[in-house]
Amino acid sequence: MKTKWMLLVLIGLAAVSCEKNSDVKSYPDGEGFEIYLPDSAYRYNPDVDYGNVDFDTILLQKTPAIRYNDVIKYDTLDHVITLGNFKDYSHIGESWRMFVVTMNKLPIYCGFFYSTGPIGSSPAAPVYGEYIYIPIHNKLYIGFNSAWYAIPQTDKRMDRRIIDRLMVDGKIK
Repeated sequence: MKTKWMLLVLIGLAAVSCEKNSDVKSYPDGEGFEIYLPDSAYRYNPDVDYGNVDFDTILLQKTPAIRYNDVIKYDTLDHVITLGNFKDYSHIGESWRMFVVTMNKLPIYCGFFYSTGPIGSSPAAPVYGEYIYIPIHNKLYIGFNSAWYAIPQTDKRMDRRIIDRLMVDGKIK
């Protein structure tokens, strides 16, 4: 009799431990806020107005460098993205390499990776528009700099499509 009860308890524990955590939602690639790298390595050029890029001319890699599943939260005050499941994100780019932020695979804006200086500071060399510090640990800082640029630029980090989606999924701080 003890053996039967023990067997039932073990089966029950096995069933409970195999249940999926319903609080964690998984999103397919191409859905939500993602960061892609172009197929070709576009380098920063201070003479180009990256605020008006024709995204049809930029072929993106098939797999996002940062997936929506990687994004745990977005701090809209400091523009810091907390990435989950600590892993090495250094593969996503080197300084002055272009990135493209998308929402449901639709390009929203582009910018350039920047890897020197403390997080939160502006790049030493003038960078127009959005830039990302190559991730340190699980934090990704998206900066914006238009002060030096001759043509006034819009800060696209607070694009409503991005913010609304992150809010719906509970990823806004």
